[in-house]
Amino acid sequence: MGLCYTKCMRILSIYLFLFCLNAQAGFVEIGASGSLRESNLDDDNGTETRSITGSISYYFLENSAIELSYTEGFQETQGTANVGGTATAYNQIVNFEMIGLDFILSGGDKNAVLKPYIKAGGAYQLKEIEFKLVGSEKFMDDTDGMFITYGIGFKLRFSKNWSIKVGYDGYTGPVDNDKQQEQTDSTTRAGISFIF
Repeated sequence: MGLCYTKCMRILSIYLFLFCLNAQAGFVEIGASGSLRESNLDDDNGTETRSITGSISYYFLENSAIELSYTEGFQETQGTANVGGTATAYNQIVNFEMIGLDFILSGGDKNAVLKPYIKAGGAYQLKEIEFKLVGSEKFMDDTDGMFITYGIGFKLRFSKNWSIKVGYDGYTGPVDNDKQQEQTDSTTRAGISFIF
């Protein structure tokens, strides 16, 4: 996880430098959101995914922003696999981190009650995978890569500075690693944001 932390600190340093250069040009929004998703095919096969995201956005125009985000999550999959003609139970745990940089285009002005948005950008993802078949040794692996990110959502303002934020985020990749199979995934997030 140290590699992702190092990249996060580099991107944050660049972001803060750019923000200081344009401190008088716009406004800043910080946010926190989370997601929980469960998928069960039957009693023996299912997946649970949880994640939490923190973000800071700099609006250089009233409806345009650059957002830096950090996501940490956990996914557990339980099921059965056919091993030598025998159905064998397995458990897979994936811990992941993702740091992203997105361009956001919003509708409405700064003080609009309902403010829809779309976003697109990229993210670096690091995964630690733990896989275990019943009766076998645990298998561990690490993967990382750059992903294309995109999303759509809205903010519902309930006070001068506070809003509820709901969005649908997706990612595709890795785009920089031919050895890994490309994957596409998505999640729905809900949280709060504060403008100052």
